[in-house]
Amino acid sequence: MRGHTGAVRDAALSPDGKVLVSGGIDRRALLWNLETGETLLELDHEGAIVESVAW
Repeated sequence: MRGHTGAVRDAALSPDGKVLVSGGIDRRALLWNLETGETLLELDHEGAIVESVAW
């Protein structure tokens, strides 16, 4: 499983409670399958840290 390489700034659950999105100081937002722990999607932001996430 791949994860953040720095501190996580924010996280939010999907409405169905099956997916978590997290954003961190490593300038990435990650989507996680909470049943398997698998990273579903990794979004890189080259400008600034990811301060907040939401559904």
